[in-house]
Amino acid sequence: MPNLNAIRRQIEANIQKFGWAVQGVLPDDDTPSYSYTIGLTETFGHPELLMMGFSPDLMMQLLNLVGDLVKGGERFGDWSASDVVVRDFSVILRLVPHAVAEQWARAASERYRRQGKPWSLLQVFLPDQAGLFPWQLASMPDTRS
Repeated sequence: MPNLNAIRRQIEANIQKFGWAVQGVLPDDDTPSYSYTIGLTETFGHPELLMMGFSPDLMMQLLNLVGDLVKGGERFGDWSASDVVVRDFSVILRLVPHAVAEQWARAASERYRRQGKPWSLLQVFLPDQAGLFPWQLASMPDTRS
């Protein structure tokens, strides 16, 4: 089991150096791999970010790209779309309900609870190769025979 104090120190060092940290979580039997930011709220007054279901390296790279956009002044909210994160595709960001955010982004939740600061979490969604998002796939007719 990783040393939680060492993880907290690394998160703090990354926030001090870059303005945010990215925390990756490996998959288990019930959840896919996911990653989220910590520090965007306190450094830039922007919601934290979450991605899930991709490789940890890809999620870290994409969350850092969005973090760089935020650092440069870009602001995202519920249902924001951006075509500058992934070439040839738009990504969409959606607000995660706070109770769910606290469960998924535990290190961020703990940090902001200790600071007494409100925070929120936006999930970054990538489309599939056809350009469709998960909520669009649910409305597609089943063409399997």
